[in-house]
Parts: sequence; structure tokens; C-alpha cells
Amino acid sequence: MSASARFACSASKYALFQDWLNVSDSNTETRLAHERGVAAFYGTGLDRVDDDLNWELTYGLWRSASDTYAQAAANMWDELFRGLSLVPGESVVVDVAPGMGKELIHLYEKFRPKRIVGVDLTPQHVVRSNRLIAKHGLSEHIEVILGSGTQIDKLFGKEFATHVICVEGTSQMKGRVEFFRSAKAILRPGGVLGICDATLRRPPGAWLPLVQLAARAWKMPSENILTAPEFAAQLRDLGFNVTTQEIGDRVWAPYCRAKSKEFRSDIGRRGLAQAMGFALINQLLALADRSGTIGYSVVVGKT
Repeated sequence: MSASARFACSASKYALFQDWLNVSDSNTETRLAHERGVAAFYGTGLDRVDDDLNWELTYGLWRSASDTYAQAAANMWDELFRGLSLVPGESVVVDVAPGMGKELIHLYEKFRPKRIVGVDLTPQHVVRSNRLIAKHGLSEHIEVILGSGTQIDKLFGKEFATHVICVEGTSQMKGRVEFFRSAKAILRPGGVLGICDATLRRPPGAWLPLVQLAARAWKMPSENILTAPEFAAQLRDLGFNVTTQEIGDRVWAPYCRAKSKEFRSDIGRRGLAQAMGFALINQLLALADRSGTIGYSVVVGKT
């Protein structure tokens, strides 16, 4: 049975979630429990939000003070995608943790790959993404299935993709190196892995408790608290040729300012408890940024 059939997105999100949990593989219950927690974190409150209000799930790259959040999100996607040598009509892309669909539609409309398959842990994201894709008339080119980024080699065949991308999903993976290894397994010779995510500018030192608190609140395993060179080394150890770019000065401060203005809308979208949680995370990120501890890296690994 194909991945598309097994994770048929016409089913309810609850059936999708149960089907995913029943996948038979070598995962430990620790990883599965973590992934269920991540899915619940992102899925909370989405049932009461209209599809037209699907929002971008990225910190954004803020090029000017006048950027809207939507523009900053598009900037971030473009910053990653432009460096991946995507070929219109030929590239086959697996996008891990694509959120609620806007990233996938942007990728297709601007770069026109042959096919895009999104893989997301959150059942509500899968259902909402596929509805949005269908609304844009792009279901022949883009689909989203339910699954774990650390197990994509079990969802797709060897040398399935020319590109694997992940925008801000690797930091929350339990077993991130397994994602790197799985990505390499499904990439064709000369394939490209593109990632953008939070890293450390320097070892946290005295700021380590603050960094750990922010990571715990954001469902980020402590083993993923790495500097950009440490992050790149994990990929090089698997045989990737790696380049990195630090862009944190155009991410954290403007993102935190923008999010501080959204508390009321977050209450409406997520409920008071989670809105307060996001507000706390925002404050922790702002402190980490002002201390010079947290950075943000665009990482490209070529096979």
C-alpha cells in the first residue's frame, strides 16, 4: 500500500492520528510520546479556527520594519528555497513539518517543482493543508501525509526525492540525526537537504538554564541545543557537504516584537492557557536574543 493510500487525507484527523500511531517500526515509545506531545502542542485550538485563517509557521525573516508577518514568512521560505537549485518541472521535494499548507503553495507557485509531498506530525495540519491545496487547485502537484520526519525513509523509497526541506521542524525532533539519515536515504545522488532553524551563536554558559527553559516550553529536546558548527558537524558526519548562514539578527528581535502584539488574537485562536504559554516563550526568546546566545541558521547539505 502506498504512503498516500495509507495516510489517505480524506479520512478524519482522528483516524489519521490513530493510523500513524499504529505504524509498526523500530521507534521507541519515548520518541512516540514526544511526537504525540508535539502534535498536541500544534493542534490545540485549530478545530475552532476557519481554514481561511491558516497562519504561517515560521519565525520569519524580517528585511524591513514595514514587513508584515506574512511577508517575513515568505522571505524566510525564499531565503532557503533559492539556495537549493530547484529545477522547474523536474525537482521532487519532500517537505517535513510544512505546517498548514501556505509554505507548500508558496514553494510550488514560485519554484514550480514537479511534485511536493509534505510530511507532518500534526493531524490537523495534514487535513487543513490538503483542504487549502485543493482550494488552490494544486492537489495534482502537492499532497500532505501524516508521519514522522525521523522515519521518512519508511514512507518513501530509496532515491525518491531530489530535495528534502525542513523549515523550523528539526529542533523539535526526538532523534534529529535519524531525520538526517532518513533524508539521505531518500535523496537521489546529488540531492539536497535544506534546513532553517534555531541554533546557538555560542555555548550558552550561564544562560544555559534560560535556554533549557525556552527549549522545554517549545517541545525541543535538550540534545538539540547546539551551536551552528555542532549542527553542521552532525550532517558532515553522515557524508553531507554542508554550508551554513547565520541570519538571527533579522529573525529574533523583529519576530518577538511582532508576536508581542498578537496576544489577544492568540487567545482567540488557541485559548488563554496556550496563548500565555506562547507569550512566555516569546519573552524567553527575546532574552536569549539580547544575551547574544540564540542564533538562526540556514543550512544546506548536498549528497
